[in-house]
Amino acid sequence: MPNWREAKASLERWMLVEALTRSRGNMAAASRLLGITKVAVLHAVRRHKLGSYTKAHEA
Repeated sequence: MPNWREAKASLERWMLVEALTRSRGNMAAASRLLGITKVAVLHAVRRHKLGSYTKAHEA
């Protein structure tokens, strides 16, 4: 059984991947889906090393 931190991190990562997939890598749209700021999404993406799920060049 995972400890609390591992379970929380796993859920956060899953939610980020789901939101970024649904928004086609658009962090602003993902932040709206998650109900958090774009900056919070950016920090979480970096924390979980999910850069491949974001757009290469956001306008």
